Amino acid sequence: VVFAMNGALAKATELPHDHPRRKRLRGLANYNGGILFRNLGQFEKAANYQMAAAALELAAGNPDKSAISLFCAQVERTSDAFMSGDPDRIRSTVSTLYNLGRDMEGVMNRDWMDNVAIHIIEFHFLAKRSLPDHNWLLGLLDPKKTNFWPEIIHQLYVPSLCGEWETVLTNVDGLLDKWVAEPSSSTQKAIYGCVLAKARALRGTGHAETAESLVELMRTEFRKHHGGSDYLVVASREFYRSPD
Repeated sequence: VVFAMNGALAKATELPHDHPRRKRLRGLANYNGGILFRNLGQFEKAANYQMAAAALELAAGNPDKSAISLFCAQVERTSDAFMSGDPDRIRSTVSTLYNLGRDMEGVMNRDWMDNVAIHIIEFHFLAKRSLPDHNWLLGLLDPKKTNFWPEIIHQLYVPSLCGEWETVLTNVDGLLDKWVAEPSSSTQKAIYGCVLAKARALRGTGHAETAESLVELMRTEFRKHHGGSDYLVVASREFYRSPD
């Protein structure tokens, strides 16, 4: 991400101020800056970078890319709300994210609408709020994608939101073992999501003490990379463990 950001900035500085690609490259640099600070858990700063990227992309004549950065900015604000623990902020930002995602349909390309659905579903999972439009959101998911999100959403997040604890417990260990065996910054949130879903299912089936012990492991055994700090804080707060 750092190389992409610096590379875009370097190319932009080589161009005349009125060159049409200059704003595009600066927009790309700010977008990557937002991704960088998201992974570092600095969500407010990440949102600021994404808002700057949105403005630059719009000025460069790229409304679809501007829309992506606008949505990313709201993702960062939502993560920041979870970090704060303020229930009103969480409720407001999650609702705003959903409404913004609805507005993006027809503006963003199909691949990015898949990401819109993923973010909306994961934040509803974190907040333990039922999905506002189950069929629309799941219909946006691309089954051809090879990343971890479709599996986790269908096998863990949706059953968890429905209180189907036995389904979660049946599915979770295979998914968790898979991602623990391949730890990376991109799978860190997947690992945390598995652990949180399992902890909620354990508590829901009368094993609260085991659930608390499992969440404690999020801060040690399962914490291998940057990313997912909002998941870590939510789990720590929910299971009476203080975040770092």
